[in-house]
Amino acid sequence: MRLASLSDDGVLLLQQRLVMGATRVHLSLDRFHEQMAPTFTEMELQEEWAEAALASGSALEDAIKEFHAWLDEGAPTRRASLATVREHSRIRREARSAITARYRP
Repeated sequence: MRLASLSDDGVLLLQQRLVMGATRVHLSLDRFHEQMAPTFTEMELQEEWAEAALASGSALEDAIKEFHAWLDEGAPTRRASLATVREHSRIRREARSAITARYRP
């Protein structure tokens, strides 16, 4: 089985190319990044969470469910807070603390 993935820049370049091909409008990569930043941060945190869970012997499926439940806690939820780039550092810190508490004694 082959698995391929794009870097963050690769995703942005692909989006830029698709938009340019469909509309002939050239938008900067920064414009795409503004919209994708919450998704990129969520993916980064999910990857860290999953790696820590697997290293501790936890089941991946359970860890991913726990991550999404954690992300949906709070008012506003952490997931909603990702829409504000200023909140990304705080959410990263909280995620790393939660990972340590759950998977790294």
